[in-house]
Amino acid sequence: MVLGVLYHALLFGGGMMAMGFGGSPTAASRIMDWLHSFRMPAFFLISGFFSHMMLVKYGFGRYLLRRYWRIALPLVIVLFVLGGIRAWRGSAGFPGTGPGQWGNVAGGGPGSFQFGPRPGGTTNGWSPGQRQAGASFDFSGFMGQSSPIAQKLFGGFSRNLGLQHLWFLCYLLVFATVAPVVTQAIALLARGPRGDALNRAADWMLRRGFAPLALALTSIIGLVLSGASAGNPPGGMRTIMGSFPDVLFRYDPDWPYFFIYFLGGWWMYHFREGLPAVGRLWFPVFLIGFGAYVASAALTGPDAFAFMPAPQRISEATLARYALFSVAVAFTVFGFIGCFQRHLNRPTWTGRYLADTAFWIYLVHQDLLNMVVLRWVRPWGMPQLIQAVVAVAITTAIALVTFELVIRPTPLTNLFGPPRRKKAPATIPTRVSTEMAPL
Repeated sequence: MVLGVLYHALLFGGGMMAMGFGGSPTAASRIMDWLHSFRMPAFFLISGFFSHMMLVKYGFGRYLLRRYWRIALPLVIVLFVLGGIRAWRGSAGFPGTGPGQWGNVAGGGPGSFQFGPRPGGTTNGWSPGQRQAGASFDFSGFMGQSSPIAQKLFGGFSRNLGLQHLWFLCYLLVFATVAPVVTQAIALLARGPRGDALNRAADWMLRRGFAPLALALTSIIGLVLSGASAGNPPGGMRTIMGSFPDVLFRYDPDWPYFFIYFLGGWWMYHFREGLPAVGRLWFPVFLIGFGAYVASAALTGPDAFAFMPAPQRISEATLARYALFSVAVAFTVFGFIGCFQRHLNRPTWTGRYLADTAFWIYLVHQDLLNMVVLRWVRPWGMPQLIQAVVAVAITTAIALVTFELVIRPTPLTNLFGPPRRKKAPATIPTRVSTEMAPL
């Protein structure tokens, strides 16, 4: 989540120009593209791990109740609060006018985002030639998202209810709901000696460092189903640009890719005794992931920074690029997890505070960036990467102040922060013993 703040600071601070809207990729945009390749797969893998832990701890009924309490309710509350602020500010959170209607931060009209220095025609669809200077992209035409339920319930206010960066909560709600059913069905199909053999093989792969390879090969299926351009992660754009509550009833082709990572984390919890081996192998695993990413970007060429997916013609070359990108993502994710397992697997005040506040920081950061912070720092004329770091620092500081003033002291902490624990009543001994306990 914290990496997501940096990613969006780079993206809205000028990264779109190089990432998918033409122009030569800068160092900052390459960092942004690399972060974007693995941060959400890592999030869903970790979410799957802790979701399985909660199911084991609380049972199916309480597990679902707690997941909906901590996912669905925050989604609805934040969405309507931010929607009200957007309506008051005349903004839609994105630089533009509403879901599917983007404007240009540098000064373009609503409904398009210019990715070249000269005004040009409008394009619906995506191709390398359309990313050259002088063209603009019509998001509303590309996405084609209609929100009849939102419009019927909320009228014109529905334009402020685009999920945008909250899309991950919608995905997480779906995954947390169906994962127990899917995993139980798999367990029933793999009963007996066959299941025991699969469990031994999975445990061996985790301990020997082959788990990221298995995850990478499996995730190729998700990339193919998502239609993501080779060398790029699925973007979740149909959910990002959709409005509440219509998105809850709309299938997104990116689901399978991220659900595979969620199930990977679910599986890791079952074999968690092998996690120390992941920590021991973290550095070579990370190097493999980073090297595969560099190779994938080089092989993909200009399309490495394409922002929007396009229908892919499946060929041997496309599958090879999918495979290389999948290896990059899976090994990078396991490399980071192993690094934390090896070097940071101990309680610290900083770690605890970050865990308590990260959810709130991410929920509010995008609107803070676009409505307030980037408007402050952009006129300073800093290089893009430095501007992003400064914007992250300011945004995080504002989010932490609001957390300490609004969230932690109030019952809202049970939704957005660490739940309040009931203090156990003090026990009064009924009899005082005068005998000394044996040493």
